[in-house]
Amino acid sequence: MSRSDGDPVRALLAPMSRANLLVPGSLVAEVLSFVPPSPTDGPNWFLGYITWRDRSLPCIDLECLASGSPTMGGSRRRLMVLKLVDTARDDRFVVILLQGSPRLTRVHAENLEPDPDGLVAAGIAASMLVDGGRALIPDFAAIAALLDEPVKA
Repeated sequence: MSRSDGDPVRALLAPMSRANLLVPGSLVAEVLSFVPPSPTDGPNWFLGYITWRDRSLPCIDLECLASGSPTMGGSRRRLMVLKLVDTARDDRFVVILLQGSPRLTRVHAENLEPDPDGLVAAGIAASMLVDGGRALIPDFAAIAALLDEPVKA
């Protein structure tokens, strides 16, 4: 079944500290309760590794990657396991730190517009307004490339 341009895209709006993360629902493998990643040396945006389904997955703070400022911890933190797209490997995942539980939404051309004041930086493909609220779209290729580099402090 093909999708026409007028059909909505099922997506998740996931709260971060300063904006929401907007990702297609088809890329979300699971949302987990927060567990501290295994400690590792690396940049402040690289939180360490999470074991998920007997796999060790990199865990990142996407807002910190984009802004350089680590996000503060909170009692509602969650982890979102996302399938990386635009990579040579088919089975690649990343875990992103959230500040609450994501919610389902349907994105239409009518409720999506560019955010002229939004953040576009490392790891962020675009900043959009969805129903008037700021949402960041991750740059999966850039995230995969950063994770392929040797982790340096």
